[in-house]
Amino acid sequence: MINNLSPILRINPNAHLLLNPSGEVCSWVGNDVFVLEGIQPDTIRELVTLIDGVRSLEAIYTELSDRYNRRYLQEIISALIKLRVLEEALVTEATPQNQNFQLPTVPHHIRQKAIAILGNHQLLATLTQTFTTAGLQNCQAFTLTDFASCQTPEFLALQQKWILFNGYEENLTPHLDAVTVSRLCEMFSEFDFVICALEGVPYQALFDINQSALASGTPCLFVTASPETALIGPTVIRGATACFGCRIVTLAEIPSGLQEILPQLSTPLLSPTPPHPHTPTFPFYCAGLFGRSDRSFGSFHANPRH
Repeated sequence: MINNLSPILRINPNAHLLLNPSGEVCSWVGNDVFVLEGIQPDTIRELVTLIDGVRSLEAIYTELSDRYNRRYLQEIISALIKLRVLEEALVTEATPQNQNFQLPTVPHHIRQKAIAILGNHQLLATLTQTFTTAGLQNCQAFTLTDFASCQTPEFLALQQKWILFNGYEENLTPHLDAVTVSRLCEMFSEFDFVICALEGVPYQALFDINQSALASGTPCLFVTASPETALIGPTVIRGATACFGCRIVTLAEIPSGLQEILPQLSTPLLSPTPPHPHTPTFPFYCAGLFGRSDRSFGSFHANPRH
């Protein structure tokens, strides 16, 4: 295994490396949580900093040669590959777009609705383009990257204490323009329906969106990523459905040992960099939103705007 390692690796953007209460390094990928026995947290921190999909393994070994035995590093990397934390940094041609797919007809009363699409990555662009093509005339896209609740000293302290690697990217620098729940509520009140398609952000950000939907009374459909596709739902409707927080713990099979730090953990990402060569085309996933029109958009009639 060691002799057959790819010369260039990248970190799986949907993998997490954490510390358990005993101080042991753990990996969480998909539904699998494993303890990496005999590996020190500082070693992992140094290693994942250097594995960027550009540096070769040989360059990484050379960089760390004054502190670690080469064989030891090779064994760690082999273990991380088996656990799907690391993967080969492939470069291939992009998947051709499906030009023959036909979107379903959107009812006229839905085309008139004010719809906000919130995102920060590939899902935002794809949903916005698909909705526009389908004829929704009052659809606006919003890029959200900074959330005030994810920048408090308490939040960052827990994140830094327990999380060694947290998905695609972390924002540890506070921003004055970070969005708050009160600002989100104001935004939501201007729309009939909200679609949340955030990727690679702390779960706390989605909890803020959920809280804003409930407080404003504006229905919100969550579209979340997985490594190769997009998952539609749940829809949060005040007084009619369970909140997102309750649903994600029960339906996403979050391991019980991770639920206490779930707000600090990052949500899945469709692809590591936009655009990624392995990102599948998925206008048919967006079509599922229109297919739900009677159920998801029906709440508009009970929630008129003035």
